[in-house]
Amino acid sequence: MFTKVFGMLTQGFRYKQILAFITVPDKSFIEYQNRKLVHIRFEAGSTRTIATEMSGGKA
Repeated sequence: MFTKVFGMLTQGFRYKQILAFITVPDKSFIEYQNRKLVHIRFEAGSTRTIATEMSGGKA
């Protein structure tokens, strides 16, 4: 049930163009369908570095 509600929430955020920061220990905690909606992902490797991954040209 939570997965379905979270999916509807993320789709709503994308449709309304609302910025949301969601923190999880690992990206596998978010369902694949919801991860496809993400435009950019920040990953902290240590206290001094942050890696940024942009999604490929889909709007």
